[in-house]
Amino acid sequence: MKKFVQYLQGYTRGEIHGGAPEFALNALSQGKIPFWDVERLDDFTMVIHFKTGDLEKIQTLVSRKQCQLSALEELGLPHHFKGLGKRKTLIVSFTLVLFLVFFLQNFVWCIQVTGNTQVSDTQIIRELNELGIGFG
Repeated sequence: MKKFVQYLQGYTRGEIHGGAPEFALNALSQGKIPFWDVERLDDFTMVIHFKTGDLEKIQTLVSRKQCQLSALEELGLPHHFKGLGKRKTLIVSFTLVLFLVFFLQNFVWCIQVTGNTQVSDTQIIRELNELGIGFG
């Protein structure tokens, strides 16, 4: 569940490079900045995941420990839809289709009477019309 929430909020995969990247991680912990999935590539490099909004704070703390942070990739749902702001027609069309689907499902489009043997179809349809149930 935690991974799903992180995916919905969006996160960044970054690389800390420097003389002692574990000191930079200690500084992040002391600054109460959440990070996860720490992976050591070599003695001078670590890969971490963190919230995209914390990028500037993390860069400041990491640079104080004589390390560098480079963002490798941005992941999560907000980053998948980042380019949709330029496609306003697509957004308007999608919204219109959703509205039409929910609006038009309130109407009766077709009435079929099947399976009755004792009452005629026309009598059932006439009774439905008297009750106010009809097309549209």
